[in-house]
Amino acid sequence: MRLRKMMIMAVAAGVLVAGCGGTSGRSSGSSGSNGIANRSASQIVAAAASAMKSARSVTVSGSISSQKGAFQIKNETIFAIGDAIATFAMNGVSAQLIEIGSTEYLNAPAALWTAGGISAAVAARLSGIWVKIPTTLPESLRHELSLSFQASRIAHAARTWSKGGTNTIDGQAVIAITSAEHAALYVATVGTPYPVRAVVMGPNGGTLTFSNWNGGSDPSAPAGAKTAQQLGLVPSAATTGTS
Repeated sequence: MRLRKMMIMAVAAGVLVAGCGGTSGRSSGSSGSNGIANRSASQIVAAAASAMKSARSVTVSGSISSQKGAFQIKNETIFAIGDAIATFAMNGVSAQLIEIGSTEYLNAPAALWTAGGISAAVAARLSGIWVKIPTTLPESLRHELSLSFQASRIAHAARTWSKGGTNTIDGQAVIAITSAEHAALYVATVGTPYPVRAVVMGPNGGTLTFSNWNGGSDPSAPAGAKTAQQLGLVPSAATTGTS
């Protein structure tokens, strides 16, 4: 079950083709105007990408529609190198995920395990406990959630954006940068020019909000997490040898 891949794609879609709606937290930085509202669309996107690339972390929330249903990111803190702590829901079923390096820790109800192709008997044993899962995602795909990678993709897409109007989102002054694909990225015009909101229109669209830049504690492995071997779901190395 590649839940992490789904989260990567959800965030990537929102950041890259982000036109409307949602809330956000305030950007960090000085309280005065940062001047980007007077710049061109490509310059604003470049400034947002630069700010994102230098950030330590960001909290993401929102929802994205997909062929498999509604995917909701209730609260996810993404760190610069791609580690993450997240609470999410798939078709209304909630779970928690922690990723540290090449290891995932998932705490999910049986319904989510079975939705991922796990048998009902095994899912019942995994339900509600932290399970340690060595990720099988290629490093190139895992890297797609890092802030520097997302920033680079935003910068490379700058030619597709047009400058929109200014507005205020949950007390945060922003300027909209719109695209021909019926999407928009809202960038803070006060303090550091971080992305504030991204909206994708259409059947695979949704709204993502970005807040608490540079906040949050580094992820740590959850206490009591068990591997499939420790749970007796696969043979251990000691029992697979021949005598």
